[in-house]
Amino acid sequence: YHIKCLTWISLSMLVMVLLITSRQYWLEEDPFINETNIFSTTEIEERQLQEFIKVSEILPNCGIQRECPENSIPVHVYTGQDKNDQPKLCIQGKYVIGGNMNGGGRGLNAAIVDSTHFQVVAVQNFDLYSQNSSSLEYWLAHQVLDNDIIIAFTFDEASKELSKKAKTSLYKLGSGKIQDLQFRSQWYMISQKGINGFTSLENLTYAKNDQWGDVIDEHLCVPRHIPPQVVTPDPN
Repeated sequence: YHIKCLTWISLSMLVMVLLITSRQYWLEEDPFINETNIFSTTEIEERQLQEFIKVSEILPNCGIQRECPENSIPVHVYTGQDKNDQPKLCIQGKYVIGGNMNGGGRGLNAAIVDSTHFQVVAVQNFDLYSQNSSSLEYWLAHQVLDNDIIIAFTFDEASKELSKKAKTSLYKLGSGKIQDLQFRSQWYMISQKGINGFTSLENLTYAKNDQWGDVIDEHLCVPRHIPPQVVTPDPN
């Protein structure tokens, strides 16, 4: 009887050891669990590419008289003098904003350029007079990828619904002036995600006597890698 009891106890202990060992192995070594964890931590979210980007006008070199240096592209940014003077954006000889093309209008107009191929991948307008800036915040967070060149500029009025969060996002993208945007100010910025400092390609003009700030009309050769500046540059 004692021998049977000892045998039963020994068998029970052996089963328990096997169960504990197998459970530990399943938790630590199961290949499906490990693969699932790796997938969830290394998955890269890709932006949604804009299906169609229309062109309103073709102008060689965006109207710049000289050829741009190698590894740079011609850009023309025009904010409009007032609400009746439409904004324009030319990239590599093609106006992607102008004449109500691609939604260009009141608020903030923006375009993303892939710096590797100098390809325009997105053009968007955010009406910051009548709508909050949540869509802008999302767009900046999910559509602008590392090393992308971002071109942003105002038209008519863009300060009313521009949130602190949106300003912070633009600041992190290299703007040194967006926090000073006021009613009917005119502002533009060309910068790059990952820039370690401020872009020199930026300007801000203030409204006077209930009118609009001075129009911004810039023809630029934008380099593939925009050099950072530690201190915000003074345009004057």
